[in-house]
Amino acid sequence: MFVTMKNTTRVVIFQMALLLICVSLSACFEVLEEVNLRKDGTGSMTITLNLSQSKSKVSSVLLLDSVNGHKVPSRNEMDRQMKEMTDKLRGMDGISQVTSRMDFNNYIATIGFSFDQVERLNQISQMIFDQLKLKDQRHISYSYIKAKGIFQKKYTAIPEISTGYGKLKKQDQAVFEQAMYTSIFRFPDAQIGTQSNKAAKVAPSKKAIMLQTPILSFINGTAHIDNQITIQ
Repeated sequence: MFVTMKNTTRVVIFQMALLLICVSLSACFEVLEEVNLRKDGTGSMTITLNLSQSKSKVSSVLLLDSVNGHKVPSRNEMDRQMKEMTDKLRGMDGISQVTSRMDFNNYIATIGFSFDQVERLNQISQMIFDQLKLKDQRHISYSYIKAKGIFQKKYTAIPEISTGYGKLKKQDQAVFEQAMYTSIFRFPDAQIGTQSNKAAKVAPSKKAIMLQTPILSFINGTAHIDNQITIQ
C-alpha cells in the first residue's frame, strides 16, 4: 500500500516503509526525497523514511509478533529487505555510490545513490512497479533537457491507492493522517530561473526548492507534485 503511494521517490526505502507502516501505528512519519542535480544532468538522490517522532511506539510494537493481524517484522528482516533493494540498485546501469543506513535507535532509514542522467530515475521507478506487479508504470516520470536547462517531474494519481486505502481498518488508516511527503531539489552549480508549482518554495539563494505534501493527498488523488524547473 504505502510503497505504491510514494512511487517516486519512491525507490528502495519503500521496502522498509511497508514493513514498519503495516504494524498499524497511529503515529507520525515523514518521507523525504532529496535530489541534487548538476547542469550536466548528473546528480544524486537520497530517500529517507523518518519515524523518529514515534520511536517509543515503534520500539514497543517490534516486541510483538503481530498487531491488528499484521505480522511485525524483525530487525533482521528489515535489514534483509534493505540489502535486497541496494543490491538491485548496484546492478543497474548508470547508478553508482549506493549507500544505505538503518538507524534502529531513532527509526530512520536512508538510502542514497548517484546517477549519470536524470532518466535513470524513471528506470528505478519502473523497477519498483515491476516488483509490485503494477500494470501501468507511467504515474511518475523525470526528464531533463540539458541544452535548455529544463528539469521536469510529472505525477499522475494512482487509483489503486484509494481503493486499497478504503479496504483498510480505521486504525490502519489513521497511520496516514499526519504523514508528510517532502521533496527537495538542489542545484549546486546553477540557480532556479522559473518553476511551475505554486505550492513549492524556492530558497533565497535560488539553488534549492522544497515541496511538502500530506500523504493523504496521494491517497485521495489530489496530490500536485508536478513541476517544471528552469535552471541557469
